[in-house]
Amino acid sequence: MAEQGISIQEKSERETMIHYLVAGGLEEEKLKEFSNDQLQQILLGFRAGAKVEDYLDPRISWVEMQENRLSQKSGFPFRAYHGLYDMQQIRAIRTGFEKGLDTSVYAKTCYIAPQMEEIAAALEAGVDVTRLMDPGFNSYQMQEIRLGLEAGVDVTSYAKKEYDARMMRILRDGLEKGVNLTEYAERGLSATKLEQILEAKISDVDLEPYLDRNFHSDQLRQVVVAKQRGVQMEEYFEGNFFGEQLRQIRKGLERHVDVEKYADPRYNWLQMREIRLGLEERLNVDVYTDIRYSWKQMQELRLALEADLDVTEMASIFHTARMMRTMREELEKHREQEPKLVQEFSEEQTAEIIAGIQAGIDVQVYAKPEIPVEEMRRIREMMMK
Repeated sequence: MAEQGISIQEKSERETMIHYLVAGGLEEEKLKEFSNDQLQQILLGFRAGAKVEDYLDPRISWVEMQENRLSQKSGFPFRAYHGLYDMQQIRAIRTGFEKGLDTSVYAKTCYIAPQMEEIAAALEAGVDVTRLMDPGFNSYQMQEIRLGLEAGVDVTSYAKKEYDARMMRILRDGLEKGVNLTEYAERGLSATKLEQILEAKISDVDLEPYLDRNFHSDQLRQVVVAKQRGVQMEEYFEGNFFGEQLRQIRKGLERHVDVEKYADPRYNWLQMREIRLGLEERLNVDVYTDIRYSWKQMQELRLALEADLDVTEMASIFHTARMMRTMREELEKHREQEPKLVQEFSEEQTAEIIAGIQAGIDVQVYAKPEIPVEEMRRIREMMMK
């Protein structure tokens, strides 16, 4: 029954394991009841001289078999914990035992395995484990407390259950850098805001005026970056711009383009980006600054202008971005054909080919220098019917 649904390779591996174990004195029919993962644990134990009969039962999961096997190898009292703890907990206790740690500190049912692992890591690091032993802390919070203790900072200010692990990490990071952010956390500011406050304090940037105006973290980010780089943006910080919009304005100022072309909160940041990119390429962005254009329409017009195409027909809010792309690609294709037409065809033949392109027919049928212009015209007119 354990053989159902396995691949040819797995079947071959299975047969090899069973053959080896049978040669060692185990019953073949009994072994067929085990899965490949279970057989592997039996085989590893058998080769290591373990008492495989302790777990020679198909009802035992391969994970439990593995813990039993490894416990026998290290002398860990597996049976003393079996039934009280799950296998992940037993693994955490066993691992600590093998490292010579005092596992009685965390071998308690109130801890799940990841919490046990953090306490074990603290014991191994030689720090005060009592600071993180409250089972009300999850393993990620325990980790932040442990890392703070290892770094030698006073964790008292952030070792609080009301702070999630991310908040703890930022407070710890601040303490390690000589910045105490506790007052901001106590004011109820978010972890993302504290990240910006930390960077601001390290860079000697005063964010208080912007915190008083309840700037979001993404807006604070742009304030910090602008002041770090010496970009004058105060008038835009006074405006009703979101963080990504401010980022596009900052980038434009850094590249010395006329940001007034797009510094309007009615534009979303993607529209702003398309106008900024056009300005950087010294394009006539007035062609597509109409607020009614989506950013994808703006992008198509910008790409057409970059390719030095005539966008007269394209530039309409009634054309979707997909329609614009088709028109742009057609213009590019026509332009690629023009040099060839001038070189290989007479003026009359060129006129017939252009007429066919404009009509949307496959001009390759008759776009051949050896075909007389009258024949070209006849073929074109026939294809257009």
